[in-house]
Amino acid sequence: MITAEDLDEIHDRCTRAKSYLLKDALEESSGKRALDCLDRVLVRINEPRKKPIGSVLSNNDNDFVIKDWQFVDKYYEDHGSLNWETIFKLGKAKELFDSYSKWTSAKSAYYQFQKQKQ
Repeated sequence: MITAEDLDEIHDRCTRAKSYLLKDALEESSGKRALDCLDRVLVRINEPRKKPIGSVLSNNDNDFVIKDWQFVDKYYEDHGSLNWETIFKLGKAKELFDSYSKWTSAKSAYYQFQKQKQ
């Protein structure tokens, strides 16, 4: 079974390889093909991390979504309220909320998650 750590390692290696090839890609078509291939690999690696909003979480889901909500819960514990814009900015800085482009989407998904837990 591939773990989140395995995916991070693969992602990092592909990203490094892409940066090395970037120099050659501007001059040679083979470098361009290699970059395109790496881009496709990186997209596939990141797919399991993303969880569609509204889907039910199972025991097989990765830890990324759970870590997002643990961060939100910790923020609430520390501050006594939920300032979603701040939570989202702080979470993004800690490489959380990868599945969300706006704080409003994360907020909605969090409350949906809480409702599913009940």
